[in-house]
Amino acid sequence: MEEQMWELRAVNFRYGAMVLCHLDLLCALVLVWQFLQSPCVSLAFLPVGSMCTYSLSICFASGRLAPSRKFLLFANFVLVPLASLGVWNPEEHKDAAGLQFSLVAVGHMTAAVLYLDITIYVPSAVLHTLVSIATFIYFRGSSQLNSAVVFCHVVQLLMRIMVLSLIEMAVRSYLGSNQKLEEAHCMIAGFQQILKGMCDGSLLLDEQLRVHGPTSSLQQLLMDRKDFAGIDFESLIMDAQGREQFAAFIQASCAAAGEPAAMSAPSCLRLALKSGSGGIAAFSS
Repeated sequence: MEEQMWELRAVNFRYGAMVLCHLDLLCALVLVWQFLQSPCVSLAFLPVGSMCTYSLSICFASGRLAPSRKFLLFANFVLVPLASLGVWNPEEHKDAAGLQFSLVAVGHMTAAVLYLDITIYVPSAVLHTLVSIATFIYFRGSSQLNSAVVFCHVVQLLMRIMVLSLIEMAVRSYLGSNQKLEEAHCMIAGFQQILKGMCDGSLLLDEQLRVHGPTSSLQQLLMDRKDFAGIDFESLIMDAQGREQFAAFIQASCAAAGEPAAMSAPSCLRLALKSGSGGIAAFSS
């Protein structure tokens, strides 16, 4: 299960990076245009950071870099809090701060859905919420922290945890059912292989119950190099009782073939056959 989860995470992360690299490129071009319109030191860092993100996305999308657990821990517990602090502007009103918190939360949620590991993303979401509330108190003061701000953060945190948990549970359930189905198919294939190994060969009869097709298995069974093609199979049966049993067996098989809805175990008949040299061999059909 964990191996399948790692493979799914790698594929999701790669395709997500393909989409993200285009968005990063567009964002970098917009930031470069804004910097050229009004050059200043504060605006110079934005296109540089966007180009770094674009380069990182290209590496992930091309497969040169693979997401490791250490990288994800660093991204979730260092980069996400820093991003939450970086978008904070004390001069803006609290609605803008809530919008910026929501944007970081959406980006974090998207990455969490791509990677699907609640052991990393749920603690990171809790840390992100606490950092946002602590930053609000630091810049605005505890007197400005009302119940609406706290309620908004708590509701978003609970929604993120619930959505991530449900998605991962659904994916794990789907992979588990597929794994059980593959195990069942492997078990059936192995059982068929065992039955095939227990059988000495196969023989095909035509409508007149004459031997048709390859007869190598019959030659090996009777230890006779004679070509049995076109020979009446009943002539190979040792005694009259065996021929009567074989006729009854064929009649019952034809009757069962005319009733496909009737589900029953396949019938079996054991006969004694005679070879050209007079030997006797057991034959199950």
